[in-house]
Amino acid sequence: MITDKKYQHFVPKFYLRFFSDNRKSVGTFILKNDKYIKNASLNSIGGANYLYGKDGVIENLFSDLEGKWNKLIRKIIYSESLELSLSEYFMLLTFIFFSDARSKE
Repeated sequence: MITDKKYQHFVPKFYLRFFSDNRKSVGTFILKNDKYIKNASLNSIGGANYLYGKDGVIENLFSDLEGKWNKLIRKIIYSESLELSLSEYFMLLTFIFFSDARSKE
């Protein structure tokens, strides 16, 4: 079965939104074209078509985790505190690990 999520992000959109003025775009420099785009759509950067395969299993797993990561990172940003429970600390470490590991390369 082919997933309907063709474009799969290695940089989560929720994370990119923290760097956006309008929650829809960010400034992006495309190295291979030596070009800067002031307002690149979050839907079209930081990913690739079927990066994690066409069955959607890994993409759906990341989608579930991203909801938890988003909630936790929001809490950290808005509270300006790193006082976390053990489970929150573990969740933050999983975000850091997967952020480093999930890339096109």
